[in-house]
Amino acid sequence: MSWMDIKAKSEQRAKLIEDAGALLKKAHDEKRELTEEENAKFAEMHQDADKIEAECAAVKKQEAAERSMIGRESFVEVPEDKKEAQNRVFVKWLRYGEKSLTPEERAVSGIGVSVTGGGAEFVPDLFADQYVKKLQTFGGVRQSGARILNTFNGNDLIIPVLDDTGNTGELTAENSAVTDNSANDPVTSNITLSTYMYDSKMVRCSIQLLEDSAFPVEEWLTDALVERVGKITNAHFTTGTGSAQPQGVVTGSGLGKTIASTSAVTYNEMLDLKHSVDPAYREGAVWMFNDATLLALKKLTESGTGRPLWNGGNIALQQPATIDGDPYVINTQMANIGASAKFALFGDFSYYWLRDVKQVSLMQLRERYAEYLQVGFLVHSRHGGYLTNSAAVKHAIGAAGSA
Repeated sequence: MSWMDIKAKSEQRAKLIEDAGALLKKAHDEKRELTEEENAKFAEMHQDADKIEAECAAVKKQEAAERSMIGRESFVEVPEDKKEAQNRVFVKWLRYGEKSLTPEERAVSGIGVSVTGGGAEFVPDLFADQYVKKLQTFGGVRQSGARILNTFNGNDLIIPVLDDTGNTGELTAENSAVTDNSANDPVTSNITLSTYMYDSKMVRCSIQLLEDSAFPVEEWLTDALVERVGKITNAHFTTGTGSAQPQGVVTGSGLGKTIASTSAVTYNEMLDLKHSVDPAYREGAVWMFNDATLLALKKLTESGTGRPLWNGGNIALQQPATIDGDPYVINTQMANIGASAKFALFGDFSYYWLRDVKQVSLMQLRERYAEYLQVGFLVHSRHGGYLTNSAAVKHAIGAAGSA
């Protein structure tokens, strides 16, 4: 697929979205809900549009990667710096174990002390950097604009919080003293951003697969480990209690809107949620909800005008889809619309502090699963999170169900 194809695909996607919008407009004009057949057709059109969007994104990613490779083959020799050497040793360690390394390789490897079960820990900066970088792209809260801190240790971090919303300046007459406002100094407090240990659980790999030189074991393993840790940390960054685990952004958010239904939200209720957030926090604000909620929002139109709440954007112009003009993030850990369920967020997510500790360790256990001709791998790392301002991010919640 070329860029010309992307343009054509973008036009095809726009047509699907336009046709889906026509279904909504027809139902709106006829003052009725979508029929069962129209609902199915509407969902199918948006599924096709989402598929085209994913295809175009994949092509752009591939072309960018290919451009980055141009000219690399022309170099006969590339001096091996420390990171390149460490990566080469890392792959050898993954495939053949600690005993395969020479003294010189061990010196640059970052291999730690031996661990129970005849294994060893790999703790170089290179692996930690790659691991943390991959975590940054893992969905949900990390994509919301949260403030991400990378620290080299997991000690408690004290974050000062300032609240001066109750004060204003003053107009001062000539030769008049300014007001002594010391009795109403800004309210200051602190929150403690702690970190918690997470692990991937054991990932087992056959020796045959590890020793197959054609198999990119380092990429496969890192992706598998990151996905596991990414899922559990995103769950806690979303709805964590804050007790013995990170505080989730949903947990720390303020109440913005209680909707009237236990199963559906209206156009006006979503606007109420948006405007429950002070304008000071709406600059650069985003929405957050799950994919089922997004589908429901795509069907909402303004009473009287038929204007849709959702806008599909433009792939070719790199304009993102929006809800009432603001971008959104899909988070699978957000609740569905339901009784007493906090199903949508809106606000400035930079007030959510998300912390990654770069002391990442990868453990390899060769003897434990030797009878199965397998090697076990386990990664452990520390992370934390806290919303420092509940007014900056507000949630919508479903009506309470019947007792």
